[in-house]
Amino acid sequence: MTIDDEIAHQGPIVTKMTGNSAFTTLATKTTALGTQVTALSATNAAYLAAAQTASQMLTARDNQRAATEAAARALAVGAEALTTDGATLQSGGWELQAARAPVGQLPQPANLVATGGDLEGTVDLSWDALRRGVQTYIASKPSRPADPGRNATSAKPRAAPSPA
Repeated sequence: MTIDDEIAHQGPIVTKMTGNSAFTTLATKTTALGTQVTALSATNAAYLAAAQTASQMLTARDNQRAATEAAARALAVGAEALTTDGATLQSGGWELQAARAPVGQLPQPANLVATGGDLEGTVDLSWDALRRGVQTYIASKPSRPADPGRNATSAKPRAAPSPA
């Protein structure tokens, strides 16, 4: 039962019990329930108002964060327009990204499945993703063992992971 349902359910009971000659011995308990229902209603109203305010504040905060990030990007573009020297940029408080390094040897694909392709002489390959954020792989089939890398084709993993 929701809070609103609870209030809607208990309120009429208090109303019908108050002054009811069949329940005069429960007058104190009826009054206590009435007091609690009133307090619950007031507390719920205050909570709902606070939740609405919190929701509005969350939206305002998120909008402000987006504006702050846009201003930081604009400043970064301006700084890089003046100089690309790493030491100078770092002197302005900027953190520099490390140069990208080759990934290196990837592990063997798991759950590799090969099926006949739509075109004659082709094959469709699928496998579990090997690395997070990677959505395309190059698969190759040597025409003979001494000639690896010939006839390279592109393939996609079975379940492409979402970017990190």
